[in-house]
Amino acid sequence: MASQSFSGVVHASGDGNLTHLPLEEVKVNTLIVDVSTRVDVTQVFYNPSIQWTPRAKYVFPVPARAAVCAFDMGTSTGRVIVGVAKEKEQAKAEHETAIQEGRTTALVEWITSDIFSISLGSIGPRERVTTRLTYVMDLMDNDAATEVRFQVPMCIGQRYGEPPRGMVGASFASAQIRVRFDVHIQMRGEIRSVDSPSHPEIHAAAHQTHLGRPSRHRFLVRFRSPDFLKTDFVLVIKATDLDRPRCFAERDPTGSGSVAMQLTLVPKFDLPPVTRQEFIFVVDRSGSMSGSRVETAKRTLSTLLRTLPSAGTSFNIFSFGSYCNSLWQTSEVYTNDALDVATRHAASMDANYGGTEIGAALLRACNGRDPSRPTVMFVLTDGKAYDQMVYTVVANAVARSTAAAPLRVFTLGIGATASSAMCEGIARAGNGKCLMALASEDIVGKCATLMRAGRSFLLKNVSVDWGIPPDAARRFEDPKIETSFHQAPTGIRDLYPGVRLVVFALIKNAKFAIPKTITLHAQRDGVGEVLELPVPVEIVRFVDENGHRLIHTLAARRLITQLEDDALVSPTMSEDERKAAIVSLGETYQLASRYTSFVAVDDDGEKPPPIPRPAWAKAAFARREAEKARRAQRCLERRGFLDTLSEYVGTALTFGGLVVSEFFRTWFGRPAPPPPPQNPSAAQSELAQEEEQTAQDGKPRPQETDYDSDDTYSTMSSLISSSSWTETDDSRPPTPDPQARSPSPDLDLDPARQIPGAYASDEGPTGGPIDDSVQELLQLQTADGSFETTESLKRVIGEDVVENSRPPQVDERLWTTALAVAYCRKRLVGHQDLLGCIVEKALEYALRAGCGDMDFEALVASAARLVS
Repeated sequence: MASQSFSGVVHASGDGNLTHLPLEEVKVNTLIVDVSTRVDVTQVFYNPSIQWTPRAKYVFPVPARAAVCAFDMGTSTGRVIVGVAKEKEQAKAEHETAIQEGRTTALVEWITSDIFSISLGSIGPRERVTTRLTYVMDLMDNDAATEVRFQVPMCIGQRYGEPPRGMVGASFASAQIRVRFDVHIQMRGEIRSVDSPSHPEIHAAAHQTHLGRPSRHRFLVRFRSPDFLKTDFVLVIKATDLDRPRCFAERDPTGSGSVAMQLTLVPKFDLPPVTRQEFIFVVDRSGSMSGSRVETAKRTLSTLLRTLPSAGTSFNIFSFGSYCNSLWQTSEVYTNDALDVATRHAASMDANYGGTEIGAALLRACNGRDPSRPTVMFVLTDGKAYDQMVYTVVANAVARSTAAAPLRVFTLGIGATASSAMCEGIARAGNGKCLMALASEDIVGKCATLMRAGRSFLLKNVSVDWGIPPDAARRFEDPKIETSFHQAPTGIRDLYPGVRLVVFALIKNAKFAIPKTITLHAQRDGVGEVLELPVPVEIVRFVDENGHRLIHTLAARRLITQLEDDALVSPTMSEDERKAAIVSLGETYQLASRYTSFVAVDDDGEKPPPIPRPAWAKAAFARREAEKARRAQRCLERRGFLDTLSEYVGTALTFGGLVVSEFFRTWFGRPAPPPPPQNPSAAQSELAQEEEQTAQDGKPRPQETDYDSDDTYSTMSSLISSSSWTETDDSRPPTPDPQARSPSPDLDLDPARQIPGAYASDEGPTGGPIDDSVQELLQLQTADGSFETTESLKRVIGEDVVENSRPPQVDERLWTTALAVAYCRKRLVGHQDLLGCIVEKALEYALRAGCGDMDFEALVASAARLVS
């Protein structure tokens, strides 16, 4: 059965009916830096009645990859109640006790990976309740390696199946409520564009540097919705160097002695395609896919079918809803006849299969694969089902496959409100990749990205040398050991070309000094020479005055996810051990999870005093404030940008009731002195590295620059202070940037023994929308990779060019194929994955036709002079 839609706060009224509190305001404040983001969601509710509400519940969505790391609740009287993450049953007991004692209280609970609930105690008559929830996450990939995707769910769409108990009774917010988005973006590379496929009417503008010039590295995006959003809010950011490897190291300033490290890279090596492979397409045709979603799925399937390799390929199509069937009993060889049958089948699809029994469908599809050859499965779905068996089905099928004939499962989440938990969970269990797309987006580029990843050989036996002493490298899964090293994921099974890899490490060892570089090791398809990729390490500081640590938090969240996935196939620990490990991580790093919840209790009903800062934070804050004042004064004297320093300070950002302007000022700048480590030599080595990064780079001092090179990446002070998050006119220009920033190091990379091509960067133009003519031409490429001379092809390329330009002694079909390749190369600049799929198939055809690759390239060059 289909569950109802959810979002909002409900309470049981005096007559026993459920009543939802009117939602007055929603604000989403976001900071995006590089490939990570921090999101603060504030919602204001109002109880208009003259009665106290007995209880209330707030159900809200978050991205499945997010780490929910802070929550507080404020009332009309000014009370602010800060939540603390505790073991789930303990938190629930404290919440119930507080309700019985008449104290203000709130409880944040995990429902699914992308749905949380907040249970509130009594809410007074005519009282406003403000809830603030904070989460951090790594951004998703988009179509290209130089793009990242920021996607925020605003409501929970209808899902098939019985909803979890914690969601019963919730309802959508009123359509009259507007949502405010403020998104600050800062990238090390130059920002090429900021677009929203979900809401094209966003206002995006570059920050102004202190010289009044538009920044190349910093943008501010604002959006005010005309009504409450019932779709996800999506931003796509294109920037140079997003595909270059980087490693950040963050030392815990609370004195625990731990170091968190984050490795991010997009491999850019060229590996040959798998020569013999099966492709299975699993298409969601349930009722929730009606309208634009099923049309997107049909278009996606048609595109994927055309990009299949010409030789050694077999394929099949499964459709599912309440039941599942397939186009053929077993996979068919990829021929022109089979392609035509599959294309007509895709065109006839409709969303008429009933419910979303996705687990049963994947079980049938996995059982129907050819176990003697490598298999790639593409799942096209909105993931709108509460079906926990699906992850076990996929994980078991992958585990049963052999090394010579592995199974990989990729997902494309389609439509607004698609379940990121379901789509990402399937891909993670299937050792594949997940991409998300709105129905209105150009889907062709995403198809090509998935296909290129699925059809190529992999780098296997991947490992990371973090520079850790041998005695520190212990497995984190054993809770009996006070472990000093955790990596997430523990084992990196495969490395896909063009697919972003993010790996975390948590290290606690007195002998460990943060290295200048770390090294990734891998083998092509698990055999042959071990290749090495050195990645420079940058010491960062992303810790606020209350101890929230970005990289530590992200690492802990990834560890929790891995512990949960461990239960799917051949568990390495008991359920009690797994629960204990998750609770420990949740309490240590203040994360909501399956076994930990945030509980907030107002002890005395009075407004609590400010949360005391630890000594290290007070000293750091004082130093930063003094330096900020000196720099601001210099800017006042030089340019007169601000009338008073208080105006400048007043523009600082507040997240979740916690002033974090200082938090972000120290994100990538030189860290405050850490607690004295147990090993003096490690401290001296690390200090020397920090000095080299911050003072010995040989670049002009910040006061002498325009504050808009990649040096601006070193500190967040100017980013936050240059615009206000308060209620302002949207047309107000951002405040100029008065503050100097310390430089950050160049990523000078050692070329020795690197993975070939791994550092290649997409420096050319990034791709825009794909022409309809190219999409039409793509549908004309046959299974063998050639293009026939048809009326449709003449209409796209030009009738005169096709009919009158063929050189003597050149085969007509070969020449038509060369014309099509030349046309695509001119029209697909910035769409390298799609172009690669088309050209590779065409070149394979040319080689089979007796035309060498050099001769075919010469034909394409001649054709390029004729097509436009």
